[in-house]
Amino acid sequence: MLIARRLYVYFIAAVSLGMVVIGLSNLFGLALARVGESLGGSVIQRSPDSVRRELSLYVALLIVALPVWLLHWWLAERAVHRPGAAGESERASALRALYLTLAMAAPLPWLIAAAVEILRWFFDRLFSATSTSGSAEQHSMAIALCLVAGAVIAYHASIRRRDTQGGPLEDEAVWLPRLYLYGAAFTGAMLLLFGLADLLRVLNDVLFGTPSIAFERHWWAVPLSSATARSLVGLVIWGLYWAYALRTLARSNWLGVSERRSALRWFYVYAVVFISVLLTLRGVSSGLDAFLRLILAVPRNANHGSWTSAIVEPLIVAIPFAGFWIYHRVVMLGAAPDEASAPLAASLRRVYTYLVALVGLAFTGAGSAWVLGILIDLLLGGTRTVSVSSLFWRDDVARFGSFALVGAAAWLWQWNEAEQRVARDEAAERSATTRRIYLYITLAASLVAILVSLAIVLYRAISALLGVSYGPSLASALSPTLGIAIVAGALFAYHLIVLRRDLAQREASGPAALVVSLRLIAPLDADIDATVAQMRTQLPEGYRLERDGSARQRPTLTATTHVTPGDEPQSPVVGVP
Repeated sequence: MLIARRLYVYFIAAVSLGMVVIGLSNLFGLALARVGESLGGSVIQRSPDSVRRELSLYVALLIVALPVWLLHWWLAERAVHRPGAAGESERASALRALYLTLAMAAPLPWLIAAAVEILRWFFDRLFSATSTSGSAEQHSMAIALCLVAGAVIAYHASIRRRDTQGGPLEDEAVWLPRLYLYGAAFTGAMLLLFGLADLLRVLNDVLFGTPSIAFERHWWAVPLSSATARSLVGLVIWGLYWAYALRTLARSNWLGVSERRSALRWFYVYAVVFISVLLTLRGVSSGLDAFLRLILAVPRNANHGSWTSAIVEPLIVAIPFAGFWIYHRVVMLGAAPDEASAPLAASLRRVYTYLVALVGLAFTGAGSAWVLGILIDLLLGGTRTVSVSSLFWRDDVARFGSFALVGAAAWLWQWNEAEQRVARDEAAERSATTRRIYLYITLAASLVAILVSLAIVLYRAISALLGVSYGPSLASALSPTLGIAIVAGALFAYHLIVLRRDLAQREASGPAALVVSLRLIAPLDADIDATVAQMRTQLPEGYRLERDGSARQRPTLTATTHVTPGDEPQSPVVGVP
């Protein structure tokens, strides 16, 4: 099939399929709503004219779109089943993969929203015997969307599975559905995590009581229904797609090999780890913040309930994110040796280590800078700490001090692992690209913070010399930026020292080289030495050809002769790495 014809067929098939989905889901929703009106009794009856008008519209959509989609999809399938290279080219085409990807991805948000709506309505009725999540017509439409969208996704997923079983596909034909796979898994993971977080918040309110809502009899029903519905839908979506990804990863065919080499899979893992680490540290720091507020006698916010609730809630809300962090860390670090060589496993560990270290460093840098600014203000007698508003600086110490402590713990944990790897294999670790990226990101961020804060300090000092008056004292005006400058300067100096050590080690060990193993097949009477010498003269500048062997100065090549009984000896196979 020519490119233009293929583009036409799949474009019309996609447009007509969308019309079919719209018409069919609305027809099902209309039918379910009418059944609900007949059985419910209390449902508001719609006028017959309105029902007939909608029925006419949706039937017209189906009459027009369904034959068009069937015809064009038949054309596409007929092209796939042609014998020889024509059918193989159609099966492996990127346009076909794009159509299948869109046919699975476009209905997925509607399926998720409809499933959440149905479960929320179900749990509303279960917990409080009162539905607060929409009308009966909306529920009917949600059920219809689930049925139609689920059938469309399942059908096209089966077609995609059949296509992959026929043999290798083009790169784009593999990449596009894989993007959908991990995008759907990420969506389900986020829905699950944030749903569980809200579920644990409700549990915390039930256990410790929130006075502002305790007077309502079923105050917990609505938030519990919503959180439970989102958690279940997220679990199903993430579980199905992630389980499929793991099954694909374990295959021994071309698709399994391609999956193990995929960058999209690791991008998904790193994205989930990053979000999980960020929100885990945020939850732990919030709990520590409440604890420090209690110690520093900062008045409690009445909306947060008791001190126990304020301390415990962020910690239990962080549990799902910490669980995902641990699980994906096991996936990242545990699965690598089984699927790839040692260099890949080491690279994955580095990315994880420096990613978590960077998040922890951001927490501790921001928190330490603010707390140091408060201490500077206290030493210089600024108005931030020696006024009637001392409550504010104690509140800041609790908040940003928790950031500094939690971030420092995460950073020291991961940086210690990085330094241990340096001690084991200094050359490989110090020359790693991931480590270099971490160092340069830290140096760039620190330098920007230094420049901005010093500019502000200089601006304040010059303004004071020129007699410009400010509300607070000069010490209070300068203390926050001085704290930022000092902390950023310390981080910049330390990481610059580390970078200089890495560069010094790299210069001492010489430039890195890429080693590629080659096979030289020569006749039995060939002059191997002369041939290799001639090959060396043809190499570009910077390239080097070495003979295989333990001694690099006078090594010898190993020649293996393959002899088949009854035949003449074949040419030796010589390995040249």
